[in-house]
Amino acid sequence: MFKKKWFKITSIALASVIAILFILSIIITSLINHKLPDIIAEKNDTPYHFKYKNLNFSLLNSSLLLKDVEVSPKDSTLIRDSIDVTGKVKEINIVGVNFLKLINKKELAALSIKIIEPNVNFYYSTEKKQKDTTQTKVGQSIDVNSIVIKRGNFNMYSSSGKEQLSKVKNINIEFGGIKFNERTIEKKIPFKFQHFEIKIDTMFFKMNENQYMVSSNVKWNDKELILNDYRLKPTRMNGEKYLPNTSESDIFDIEAPNLTLANTDWGFDQFDKFYFKSDLVKFKNPNINIITAYESNKISKEKVKINPNQTQLINVKKFEIENGKVKMWHSDAQRFKFYIQNVACNIEGIKLNELTRTEQIPIDYKTFRIKLDSMYYELNEMQYVQASSLDLSTKNLVLKNFKMKPLVSNQHFLKNKTSSNTLLDVEAPILTLNNNEWGFRNDQFYFKTNSIKLDEVVLKLLKQKNEKQVAKKAENATNKFLINFDLQVDTIQIKKSRFLANQKFDFDNVDITFLGLKNNYGKELDIQNVIVKNPKFTIFGQPKRVAQRANNAEKTFHDIIKIKNTSIQNGILQMIPYGSKSPNFTLKQFNLGFANLKVDPKTVKNSIPFIYDGVNLKSAGIDFDMSEFYKLNTSNLQFQNGSLVVNQVKLQPKLNRQTFVNQLKKEADMYNVSVNQLKGEGIKWGIDSGQDFFLNATEMTLDGMYANIFRSKIPADDTSKKTMFSEKLRKMKIGLGINQLNIVKSKLEYEEEGPNSNGTGKLSFTDINAVAKNVNSGYKKSSLPDVNLNWHSNFMQGKMYANWTFNPMNTSEKFNIKGWIKNMPAKSMDPFLKPYLKVSAEGQFNEINFNFTGNDFKAGGDFDIRYNNLKVNILKDSGEKRKLLSAIGNVLVSKNDKGEGKVAKVEGVERDSQKSFFNFFLACILDGLKQTLLII
Repeated sequence: MFKKKWFKITSIALASVIAILFILSIIITSLINHKLPDIIAEKNDTPYHFKYKNLNFSLLNSSLLLKDVEVSPKDSTLIRDSIDVTGKVKEINIVGVNFLKLINKKELAALSIKIIEPNVNFYYSTEKKQKDTTQTKVGQSIDVNSIVIKRGNFNMYSSSGKEQLSKVKNINIEFGGIKFNERTIEKKIPFKFQHFEIKIDTMFFKMNENQYMVSSNVKWNDKELILNDYRLKPTRMNGEKYLPNTSESDIFDIEAPNLTLANTDWGFDQFDKFYFKSDLVKFKNPNINIITAYESNKISKEKVKINPNQTQLINVKKFEIENGKVKMWHSDAQRFKFYIQNVACNIEGIKLNELTRTEQIPIDYKTFRIKLDSMYYELNEMQYVQASSLDLSTKNLVLKNFKMKPLVSNQHFLKNKTSSNTLLDVEAPILTLNNNEWGFRNDQFYFKTNSIKLDEVVLKLLKQKNEKQVAKKAENATNKFLINFDLQVDTIQIKKSRFLANQKFDFDNVDITFLGLKNNYGKELDIQNVIVKNPKFTIFGQPKRVAQRANNAEKTFHDIIKIKNTSIQNGILQMIPYGSKSPNFTLKQFNLGFANLKVDPKTVKNSIPFIYDGVNLKSAGIDFDMSEFYKLNTSNLQFQNGSLVVNQVKLQPKLNRQTFVNQLKKEADMYNVSVNQLKGEGIKWGIDSGQDFFLNATEMTLDGMYANIFRSKIPADDTSKKTMFSEKLRKMKIGLGINQLNIVKSKLEYEEEGPNSNGTGKLSFTDINAVAKNVNSGYKKSSLPDVNLNWHSNFMQGKMYANWTFNPMNTSEKFNIKGWIKNMPAKSMDPFLKPYLKVSAEGQFNEINFNFTGNDFKAGGDFDIRYNNLKVNILKDSGEKRKLLSAIGNVLVSKNDKGEGKVAKVEGVERDSQKSFFNFFLACILDGLKQTLLII
């Protein structure tokens, strides 16, 4: 009974308390509804009016419900300039709030706050406002477990309200663990939170006067950010066409169906600097267009020193682009400057902060890989490059179907000033680089790689012009180098390639290897080895006017290039004369090597633009089509550091004798020369500073030479003056200097054919061993030592010795020749005697001695002869013997000189200038024979 009574009392008391609380809530709610507007008006020291239509208060759950709330600016002129926001809220529901603390201390503590359908308008002003002196006391501390905003809308306008800068539609926000106090109020984010989630149907932001951004179905929480239908667009367009970019920065047009940021963390560090971290940033199917700014409008970035404690950090573990497209437009927005398609990009370990932003490459990364199906890029106003695919990673590069093509015609290139003096056409099916490293060091770009490989490169030099036509702005031109950055490459391989310039050169089937290449920008390019295999070099002759223009062109070169070892292996060199289709010169299969080759600004001005310490050339031989009449051939040859060996040298006529003679309008010699071996020592050759060829040697040797000279007297006489050897050397247009010329075990023949002759007459010098010293040309010289020739040979079945001396610089062509002929059958002299003296001889000339001195007009000297059993026959013009005169002559001529010899003084023998020096020498011999043999 007692228990029932106690339960009844307790129930009545509890019901009474509930009723009292309920009645009290109604009373308080009524009081709040009546008094709160006055309290707000009295206590609200913010720049805003706070209005509502309905308020519900519950003491049971400490909740407050506001409906149709409106925030609007006050009219106070003191605070009017601080007004930035207006808005309306359908409903605000606060649960678990401590109202006494809120009213007395202005501190808000609650379990949850729900804001339904807020519509907020923000007015953004770029002008600096005068700081409001009114002290705002609301919200000294906020501690809320959960804040939820549903179906909200946010708008941002310019200060005038005429331009919308941002619009966020149907935004849903949830924050957990919100804390706000005097410690957080000065932070960039003035409150702390434990977690959040934001969902947006659509959003729009105007980034600046040139760009705006839109996206839909946005999801953002403390772990990820997802933007669908992301677009960054230009603010001004002509329909679907871009307008020219006249701004200071590039303009972007980006469309991406999906942008995802996964496992993100962001905020402000202890130094109040923003940081952002994400495991993944991913673009799907982005389409990116960039309209570049005019170069003159761009703002240059100055390098500044940053305190590491002030750096802002962005850290992304992985950045991906899937199936992207990128196009870069010229500032006029009319044509592409660059585009890539089907891009797949993967970058890991990205870091961006204030320190990296001041560097040439504004981010740090660990690894990356970029793949694309096709690319196009305009290098300058003349050239563009393209490729069918690219695979670029941190350490490797593979580029397929690379092409560099001209953007302009040859005529346009030649007539206009351009940024380069060379127009190229390049194709390379594949390019690979392995184990690469690159970046900037002390603001200088550097690149290192283990290997660069190219296959089947075709490089065409389309046109070239002199450097005076090059620079667009010569006053701004700086020194240009072949490689404008630091470069280090262990190996470069170029296989089965071709390099050609239109009607200048064609280097085909070339395999090139560079080993140990290192370029120190602005200082020196060093290469350990350059190896060229199996090349076929073809050089085309140029019209004389073009060659002269090329020689006179100003050459600007700033590099110093050093190559330790250079070798060409198994090469072929051909030269094709201008206007011809076939080569006239071929250097057959050859190997060529240089030691310590050097090119620098001084050497490049020379016709041979490099110097070297050593050279080695080996070849299977030379084929040289010298003219319409002659060709020159050799077998194997070798040239090494000034030593030359050439085997089987042959200078041969291309026509037979009859055809050769039939083509002559006047007399000319026909030559047929061969040399078993040509040797040279101490050879130096080249082209001097005056563009003149020179050849110097300490010793040259012709071993086993055979020379046949044929002349027909059938064509008309050649009445031109035949110069002496001294004049020939003096008037040579090249620098020639041979200290000693040796002729060893050689043979010389002279054959002559007359109109009525039966066959040819022949003079022969066999077993020739001769030494000529000081064989020099007089080109650009004022004095020279005498040329001296010592001659030993067999002559017409006898023995001959001669010593011949002359000086090339003596304009009177003075000479001296002395010597002897021994043990020669008299019959051997018939080729001399018959045509000139109309006699023949029989018997033996034991010895003929001569010593003649002369010049370009006359000669004379001493002559003596020893003979036995001599008989002479005087001939008619027809060659028939004059019996009577022959009998008288033989009576006058003693058959034997009895060992005493016959001596004569040869004087006043005049030279026939239409005939050679050897004819002049022969005339002196014949004059001596006439006097000694008493032949009249």
